[in-house]
Amino acid sequence: MKLDGKGVVKAVADQRPVYRVRTGSFDKDASAVLDLWKHGFDVQADAGLRKIKWMYQQNPAGQGVLHLVEDARGSTMGVFCLGQRSFACKRQALRGATMADFVIAREHRSLGPALLLLKGAVAAGNETFDFLYGFPNERAAPVFNRAEYKQVGTIRRYAKLLRTRQYLRKRVWRTMALVLAPLVDVALLAGDGVAYLGARRRYKWRLSDRFDLRFDALWAQRAEEYLISERSSAMLRWRMSPHTDYRVITATARDGGALVGYLVWRSEGTAAQVLDFFSSEPGSVTTQLLRLLNWEARRAGCTSVALEFCGPAAIERALVNAGLQPREGNPVYGIASADAGAAALSNAGITWYLTSYDRDG
Repeated sequence: MKLDGKGVVKAVADQRPVYRVRTGSFDKDASAVLDLWKHGFDVQADAGLRKIKWMYQQNPAGQGVLHLVEDARGSTMGVFCLGQRSFACKRQALRGATMADFVIAREHRSLGPALLLLKGAVAAGNETFDFLYGFPNERAAPVFNRAEYKQVGTIRRYAKLLRTRQYLRKRVWRTMALVLAPLVDVALLAGDGVAYLGARRRYKWRLSDRFDLRFDALWAQRAEEYLISERSSAMLRWRMSPHTDYRVITATARDGGALVGYLVWRSEGTAAQVLDFFSSEPGSVTTQLLRLLNWEARRAGCTSVALEFCGPAAIERALVNAGLQPREGNPVYGIASADAGAAALSNAGITWYLTSYDRDG
């Protein structure tokens, strides 16, 4: 495969198709993008237009970038989007981009167009971003490897059962599940009740659906060694806006009114899904926030609590202390597109901090 100066893949003796990558416009190329999303992700046009407007055009961190791969006739065969995110590391501002909505038309799902698209995104991002990151699935990961993206971590799912009847029915005889579930559930309820009372004694907490200036003060207290995307009040309002039913648990110190941590969650069926959490005292506050969530999720009728996390070991221990157990993981890939990004991604003293907040929504 050979590239000319315009990024065109030149046909060789075996007459393979000719492709080229170009930077697109979410306005002018919306029709082609929506068509690929419909066939690749089963996303309908109205939902796709809402995502374009929210994710790529109204993002406080900046406009998103669209890359398209076309065949020799100019027909769009693939799409790859970059959503801007403002990051911080060691008090330095970094321009990150989450890699999202990567899809190649079914009839062109060979290595060539996918590889060209991924490499073209890095080349075009040199002047805009310090680094790119994303969460490719198992089928896409080999292409990311070939495009010289590196695995920089693993975002892992953590989960806790609040009620066990359905879980036990899948693993033991139904009659046995009917007997065991009430006994196990009473034990879980008692444990969560004791933990809930302990959390209430340690911090002042309240339920809310708003992000105010206190969140900006909390964001300013982030650990310098974290490579973390901005969690200011403005960014939180933007990121959570697609969810009309999210709830916020905040914790403040009993000896003062400063915010020391928050957790955002919503119900998805019978599961309580954590959208984001952050605190100035990562270990103790995180554990207490999750213990409060366990109780609130019970009151909401949820049968389980789940979240995603990639980050410091101290916070992983805090999740386990709150009763959540590690489950399957998804690799996180990254690639530097500027010197500042290369320095951050290669620094052994830097720790990623990622939750569901850092996905593309």
